[in-house]
Amino acid sequence: PAYLMQFHGTPPYDFKTLLLGDYPGPIGATAIAVLCACALYLFIRRSASPLITLPYLAVCALAAILFPRVTGGWQNSVMLELCSGYLLFTGVFLLTDPVTAPRHWLGRIVYGVLAGVLVMFLRHFGRYEAGDFFAILLVNAFAPVIDRLCWRVNHKLFYRKEAANR
Repeated sequence: PAYLMQFHGTPPYDFKTLLLGDYPGPIGATAIAVLCACALYLFIRRSASPLITLPYLAVCALAAILFPRVTGGWQNSVMLELCSGYLLFTGVFLLTDPVTAPRHWLGRIVYGVLAGVLVMFLRHFGRYEAGDFFAILLVNAFAPVIDRLCWRVNHKLFYRKEAANR
């Protein structure tokens, strides 16, 4: 499906086919139901942060609505963008890696948003189906900077209010 969408074609798959992974695609990234179950398990166990994955998926869905690559309405565009390629796989397993992800809550949100923007940019203008990995490598390079800047912003906003209240 990601290859067809790259050339502005519409894949002939419905939601049930995409959910069960009954279509040709990258191994391990086509079974959307399994990936969602893994994400839920990792969030419940607190091994992964939903503060990274949810903004990432929200930005990707918003980009699919605003800049659709397929015909058939915005619902079809969002469904095909989120369920094709490595988008969900990278959002669940690679972005939430505790070693490379920011530690601060605001940094995690910014990190997820920036990753979503880069992924959708590379999907629209890149030459490779698996541009998701390139985007994650770029965002990982800036993760310490994002974490530090977001910590400073949060510290200045909230601790200035506490100092003024004393």
